[in-house]
Amino acid sequence: MTRPLSNLLLPFLILSPFLIILGQGEYDLGASLQHSAEWGEVLLNTFLQSSLSAALAILLGFTFCFGLLSLPKSSKKTSVIRVLYLLPAILPPISVVVSFIRLTDLSSLEITDLPAIVLVHGFMNAGLVSLSIESVVRDRLTGFLQAAEVLGASRVQTVFRVLLPLLKPTLFSLFVLVFGFCLLSFVVPLMLAPSSLWSLEVLIFKALKNTGRLDLALGASVLQMLVVLSLIVVLYPKRYLAPSRLGAQAWSINSGWVCSVPILITLGILLLPLYEVTHISALLAESEGLFFMEWFRAFRKSLLVMLSSLLFSSVLVGWVLYIAPQERLHHFLNSSVAFSPVLVGFSFWLLGFNFSPISELKIGLAIALFFLPVVYRWQIGEHLQSLKRQMNVARSLGATDWQVFNKIVMPQSQEILLSSLGLIALWAAGDFVMTSLLSFSTATLPMLVETLSTSYRLGLAQLTSMSILMLGGLGFALVWTILKLYFGGNRRRYV
Repeated sequence: MTRPLSNLLLPFLILSPFLIILGQGEYDLGASLQHSAEWGEVLLNTFLQSSLSAALAILLGFTFCFGLLSLPKSSKKTSVIRVLYLLPAILPPISVVVSFIRLTDLSSLEITDLPAIVLVHGFMNAGLVSLSIESVVRDRLTGFLQAAEVLGASRVQTVFRVLLPLLKPTLFSLFVLVFGFCLLSFVVPLMLAPSSLWSLEVLIFKALKNTGRLDLALGASVLQMLVVLSLIVVLYPKRYLAPSRLGAQAWSINSGWVCSVPILITLGILLLPLYEVTHISALLAESEGLFFMEWFRAFRKSLLVMLSSLLFSSVLVGWVLYIAPQERLHHFLNSSVAFSPVLVGFSFWLLGFNFSPISELKIGLAIALFFLPVVYRWQIGEHLQSLKRQMNVARSLGATDWQVFNKIVMPQSQEILLSSLGLIALWAAGDFVMTSLLSFSTATLPMLVETLSTSYRLGLAQLTSMSILMLGGLGFALVWTILKLYFGGNRRRYV
């Protein structure tokens, strides 16, 4: 398949869930419009929680950013801190939510419904906002800050009269980005406000899964698609999360203590399950041995889903590396931030064949399609742009597309493949939305976590959440082993 043809087909493949829903023959516009009042109420609730969550993420991220700016740009300590900042946004949301529920239970705090949703969303995205602001400040604004310091401006004046005005476009773009994440959040509003509808995602899911109201699900899906496409139009011309590679010195400010807040939150998410390990005997005794049987079946199902996702993701990521998307497709993939997991899962449900082993393959393909734009925006796109000059020179010398891919792109893409496929393995292990819609025979680990949480068996839910992270780590190790064998066995060919 030629590169120009691939550049045309890939957007249609990514948009295929939307096309499947729009082309659904059972869609009755008149019947769906009867539920417009219900859509409107849920849409307003969704916009409210998304706006508050995005505002909190921007506020926290801007504050935490000062801690990052107090550190040297390139050091092992700074790299570790950046990873800890980013982890809440990378970890499966169900693990973060279960840790939050368990923490509030242990501390006897009653934080539920909208406040809980906003708080979790805010802290999940604050680290991502911090890293984005830090990149902009270091690479573009250092000279302005140094000039303000030379002219005698105080730190307060520098922040409010220099930094904030210059960061307005960045803060706006980040607000839209986080707003899109929260708009399409599913696990957080479902588990923290099970009796309320704070997300269209939850409305579609409950209409399909619990009540079987296909007309309501289809109508809400079309409404959400319009919102999603509107966000893509806003994001399309921009590259919000592609950090510049220009060098600059950090703005010296004594705010290192600020680093400790997001780090402690991340460590709490990771280490809280260890508290449950100390009580594992009592927890298992309470379940009368049934928990282990349920857990084993769920683990096996999640393992199959993860392997299926890795298979399809490897094909799609390899395809993207081969075609090296042209400018329009590059911007499209960078802006495809707001695709809905419920819509993707719903569209694959409409295709039928919802039985094993076809269901595992469908879940794997759905997860691969959903997360491809995410890993492209975070890593692959910037990597391919850095290789663009080498590829153009090779083509000008008569190299074929396969030679460019095999001799230039692949030898320099080992780390990108490892991180991209490793992240997809982690997200596939923790996916709740698409597995819930497409898995009919056996529950997966995230589905088991949700069941345990709703039945107030929080200790067992926390242990199961830890096994999700372990499964994701197993997937990461599998990707690392395969890539090491492949690149190691082909090293001579690339020298």
